[in-house]
Amino acid sequence: MRWPEAAIDNYAAALDVAHRPDRSRVGVRWRWRIIPRPVLQSTHCLLCELDWPCPAAAWAQWRLSSYARQTLSDAV
Repeated sequence: MRWPEAAIDNYAAALDVAHRPDRSRVGVRWRWRIIPRPVLQSTHCLLCELDWPCPAAAWAQWRLSSYARQTLSDAV
């Protein structure tokens, strides 16, 4: 079964909304209680609880990106 392009785009948009990180990737740690220092934090997907970005979110973001749209339109 082949899905119409619009249905695939709608599915990707729904995945992009549903799969979100549990917190911001960038955090702040304080050095000597006066100097802020940015740090990368470990994040997980709220829906599937895999490491962020989860495969579903990565695919949805790729599908919705302008690069993917250009690649797909060139293939047709």
